[in-house]
Amino acid sequence: MGPSDKLHSFTKFISLFGLIAFIFLSAAVLISVDATAVEPYPVPYQSYTYDYWGRPVLSPIAYLPARIISGQTLGVGPLRDPSDLYIDDSGVYIADTGNNRVLCLDSEWNLRQMISGYVAEGELRTFKTPRGVCVDRDGNLYVADTGNARIVVLDAGGHCVREIRSPEPGPNGVIPEGFRFRPLRLGVDFAGRIYVICDEVYDGILEFGSDGVFRGFIGAPRVALNPLDYLWSRIATRAQRDRMSLFLPTEYSSIEVDDRGLLLATVSGGAIRAEEAVRRLNTAGQDVLRRNGFESPIGDYGIGVEEPSSFVDVTAREGGIYSVLDRQRGRVFTYDGDGNLLYVFGGLGYQEGTFIEPVAIASTGMEIAVLDRREGKVTVFEPTQYAMLIHQALRLYSAGEYELSAQAWRMVLALNANCDLAYNGIARAFMREHNYREAMRYFRLGTGLAGYSEALGYYRRELVEKHFSKFMATVLLAVVSFLLVRRGSRSLIASLRRSTLTAGGNVYSSLPGMSCQGQEVSDCSRSTHEAGMLRASRIRYWLGRISRELSYALHVAFHPFDGFWCLKYEGTGSILSALILLLLVAFTYVLREQYTGFLLNPKVSQRNIVIELASILVPFLLWCIVNWSLTTLVEGKGRFRDIVVATAYALTPLIIVTLPNTFISNFITIEEGTFYYLFLAVAVLWTGVLIFIGTMVTHEFSFAKTALTSVLTVAGICVVVFIGLVLVAVTEQVTAFVVNVFMEVTLRS
Repeated sequence: MGPSDKLHSFTKFISLFGLIAFIFLSAAVLISVDATAVEPYPVPYQSYTYDYWGRPVLSPIAYLPARIISGQTLGVGPLRDPSDLYIDDSGVYIADTGNNRVLCLDSEWNLRQMISGYVAEGELRTFKTPRGVCVDRDGNLYVADTGNARIVVLDAGGHCVREIRSPEPGPNGVIPEGFRFRPLRLGVDFAGRIYVICDEVYDGILEFGSDGVFRGFIGAPRVALNPLDYLWSRIATRAQRDRMSLFLPTEYSSIEVDDRGLLLATVSGGAIRAEEAVRRLNTAGQDVLRRNGFESPIGDYGIGVEEPSSFVDVTAREGGIYSVLDRQRGRVFTYDGDGNLLYVFGGLGYQEGTFIEPVAIASTGMEIAVLDRREGKVTVFEPTQYAMLIHQALRLYSAGEYELSAQAWRMVLALNANCDLAYNGIARAFMREHNYREAMRYFRLGTGLAGYSEALGYYRRELVEKHFSKFMATVLLAVVSFLLVRRGSRSLIASLRRSTLTAGGNVYSSLPGMSCQGQEVSDCSRSTHEAGMLRASRIRYWLGRISRELSYALHVAFHPFDGFWCLKYEGTGSILSALILLLLVAFTYVLREQYTGFLLNPKVSQRNIVIELASILVPFLLWCIVNWSLTTLVEGKGRFRDIVVATAYALTPLIIVTLPNTFISNFITIEEGTFYYLFLAVAVLWTGVLIFIGTMVTHEFSFAKTALTSVLTVAGICVVVFIGLVLVAVTEQVTAFVVNVFMEVTLRS
């Protein structure tokens, strides 16, 4: 065998080896595909988030049901009315309320112990409707024994450590006479302090020391009073006030201690502020929950959401992340430490992964478990690749691995291109790397206004420090060039005028004489030239007149009384110039809506130019028509033409202020946006004053009569709009009726 044959055989061997390796690699990739791609059964719910405008946006499934735990699977009989679920490193704990027991499971969800009573002071005491359970760092089990009005503390072996009963009423009035101690949920912090939620207690969460002594109340929810109810309570009789319900804050529904020792609590509906449905309380009872997302952590909201979410439980997770359970729709909402919605899963129903009456949620690692009271079962959910990537990105960012965090967020975008959180996560990573320009781009994609403002401030300062000398040199050069060009142009114009005056003869005299309809060519050319000069002079006349009338708008804006008087009596304005000003105002308004800076106009993509134009032209026409109709009845001296001209000229401040304001808005931060709105307010107020003065001068009214006329004009506009809406509604109904009759006749024939 020659060398060439050996080389050919070696090449074939390498090719075959590469093919086998590719097959094995492909098989490994397919085996490692996450459950998001291959699901054991269809998921009976959708996962979604909300965008900046409050619209639900579908996203990949974040969690899938992995197993169902029930009394039958545990071999202890059906669970009856279970109320609470707690998970930690030592295992799983279920408050089986209807069976008066607590089930203790290991980390693999196998039954380890069933506790229905304990021995204390030499006697056997049993639980009665226990509704809450938790475990401290030492492995002690805390049970809210609701029916017996006590809290029981058991060690890992089930022996009683302590009983905590109702605090005694004291002279300070903290605990009133007749106080009923019915503990529902409880939590224990690192220092051993016990926090208890009691039934029909509106003063907040009860705090007990590690020794079981009552310390007081913390975190009372603030009441959101209905203004009408409050007003009625002030004017109602004593008997009516006695029949009215009290303005009581709603009770807490759940509590849990997070990894930083803070209390996560939920308040399920009622007379509270909507944004306080979830609270994070420090040891002083102050709410320190961050709410920096598009909306506060309130569950479902926006168009189509008739009933607000009602949070019944919350579970703390790593890095400040928390998941809350909505019993209204059976959904689990997960938020990061800043209040950004990460994902939603779950729902009401009878399929795997849905619930009938969810009452408790708990988590361990990346697993989430939900307890269904009606079904008496626990559904355990496992994360998909999508949820794991989100948590990985957040974890890497918290650890200072910004580049790796950005890579994880890019993988999230590969699964969900509509994930605003991913864009903002990449932008924050760029911010940490001082790449402010890219940070601004990604913040804009993710509608992160606060981050975009911060990046803009740093980027602007960076540009100023880098190019300030060049900028000033360019400005100085431009000013000098302008002065030189202006001086040169004046000299050129003067020389042209002198040459024109001294030039003699006719420019057409050198043309050969030829007949043109009985005239010499020189006469024909002269006539053509004169006609052209006449047309040019007319154009120059009209252009000059319009420019003078438009420039006079500035005089009207700064000298309104004199300006409006001249508009009416000296003809310094015209309908044509008024219409041009109106079009300029409309154009300026559309320009502002389309090109105002992102921070001050994030909804630019939802603008409709036709509607924006109509919002200027329609009110203008309605004002002119209604004002003319009213003033003719009260001896107004202004004609319809005068009203149109005066009103159009009064809109000049909108042009003067809006154009530079729109340009500057692209370079200011959120904090500086106050000046933008201040200038807009000045323009609107200035315009309103000019319209008022224009009405007064045009109709020769007094101040009081002008004010009355203006109010009546606004009222008349409202009446016209109402009648127009009624006519539109009637027209739609008549049209629908005619169409239905036509379709009926057509189908029957």
